[in-house]
Amino acid sequence: MDVMTTEHGILVVDDEPATLRACDIALRSGGLGPVHVCDDPHAALRLVQEQAFALVLLDLSMPGLSGEAVLERLRQDFPELPVIMITAYNDAETAMRCMRAGAFDYLVKPLDKDRLLTTVRRALEARALTVENLRLRDQLLGQGDFDAKAFRSIVTQDEGMHAIFRYASAIAASAEPVLITGETGVGKDLMAKAIHALSGRSGHYVALNAAGLEEQMFSDVLFGHAKGAFTGAAGSREGLLQKAAGGTIFLDEIGDVALPLQSRLLRVIESGEYYAGGSDRLLRSDARVVVATNRDVNELCASGRMRRDLFYRLDVHHIHLPPLRERGGDIGMLANAFAEAAAAALQRPVPDVSPEAIRVLQQHDWPGNIRELKAVITDAVSTAGNSVSPAWLASKLKLRHAHGDDTPAASGAGDEAMKTIREATEALVQRAMRHSNGNQSQAARLLGISQPALSKRLKGMPKVI
Repeated sequence: MDVMTTEHGILVVDDEPATLRACDIALRSGGLGPVHVCDDPHAALRLVQEQAFALVLLDLSMPGLSGEAVLERLRQDFPELPVIMITAYNDAETAMRCMRAGAFDYLVKPLDKDRLLTTVRRALEARALTVENLRLRDQLLGQGDFDAKAFRSIVTQDEGMHAIFRYASAIAASAEPVLITGETGVGKDLMAKAIHALSGRSGHYVALNAAGLEEQMFSDVLFGHAKGAFTGAAGSREGLLQKAAGGTIFLDEIGDVALPLQSRLLRVIESGEYYAGGSDRLLRSDARVVVATNRDVNELCASGRMRRDLFYRLDVHHIHLPPLRERGGDIGMLANAFAEAAAAALQRPVPDVSPEAIRVLQQHDWPGNIRELKAVITDAVSTAGNSVSPAWLASKLKLRHAHGDDTPAASGAGDEAMKTIREATEALVQRAMRHSNGNQSQAARLLGISQPALSKRLKGMPKVI
C-alpha cells in the first residue's frame, strides 16, 4: 500500500554519512520516498519548520545537539509527526527514555533493512490514518444526520453531542479501532454500544473492563487458554476475542492493561493473529476493537504506561465525550429520565422535577458526571413525595461536595476520611437495600447488577432491613 504523498517526504538525520546513505538506499528500494538526508541537527529543525514531512528518522547521538533534544523540540512543535530514533546503543533504558519522550519506535545500528522498512511503513500508515481521521472529523462536525435510534440510550439535546453522533455514525462501519476518551461517568460504554449497533456487524458486542484485573486474569479472559496451560486448567477456555468474532470487542480502561499484554493486543489489531495461553495454534480475530479510558493518553504514553505504537494504532478514530458540566442544557432531560427509571424500579409514581430543582442541579459541577447525577436523582426519588425538593437537592449536593463523593481522590487533610473500595461498595449496597425496603430485585436494579450478584455481596454484610 502506498502511504506516501509527493509533498510529504521522509527526513533522515544522522551525523554519519554511511548511515544516511544506507537509509536512503533502503527506503528508496522499498518504494518509500522522497527521502531527504541531513547531517546537522540544527539544520534539521529548520528543515522541519520550512517543509512538511511525513516521518523523521533521528540519530540519538550527534555533536552540537543530541537526538533527544531534537525529539523534544519536534514533539512540542509537531506532535502529530512520528519520529523513529536510531542509535548504536542497544539498551532498554535508552529505548524506554525515547518512547516516553514521544518516539514512535527505536532502531539499533547497524540497521536491519527489513526491520527498518517494516517500522517506517507502520509509522507512515499510522500517520496516514490519523490524518484521514482528522479530515473526516472536520468534514462531519456540524453537518449531516445521524440515526437517533442508535443513540437513544444517550439522553442529550446538546449540539456538540449531536456532532459527535454524526462522527460516530460515519466511522461505525470502519474496521479500524476506535479510542473513546472522557472523564469517569460520561457514557463511554454507551457510545461503544452505539457504534457497534451502527456498524452492521453480524457478531456480538463483547465488553471487558481492564480496571483491577491482574495481568494473567486479563490475558486469560481476552485470549483464552488451552487445556493444561496452567495448574487447574482441566479444559480449554474460549477467550472473548473468539466470542466477539464478526462483532465488536470493547476494552474499557485500556490504560490499566499491562505493557506485555499491550504488545499482544497490538499484534491482534495489526494482523488479527494471536495465541491462546499454553497453545501453539495460531488463532485469528476479525473483531473490531473499541477501547476507552478516563485518563490522559498523552500522559500515559509519556510515563511509559502505554506503548506509543499501540496508542497510534488505537487513535485512528478518536471520540472525546465532554463532561456533564459542559452540557448544562442536558441536566433537566437527564434528571427526568433518571426519575422515571428510579420510580419504575421502586414501583412508585414519578415525582415532578421542577424548574427550581433543575436550577439547583445545574449549579453543581458534577465531578462524577452522568453516573453521579443518576445516583443523586435515584436517592431523591426514594425520599420524594409528589415532587423532588430543591432544598433537599441543595442539601444533598452540598453534603456530597463536602464529603468528596464521586470525585477523584482528595489530597492533604481529607485523605484520612477516604473510604476503601470495599467500604464504599458496602455503603452503596446498604443504601440500595434501604431504598427498596429490603427487596433484593429492586435493589439490584438500582445498583445496575444482577440479583444473584447482589445476593453474593450481601453475604457476610450486616443485615440492613
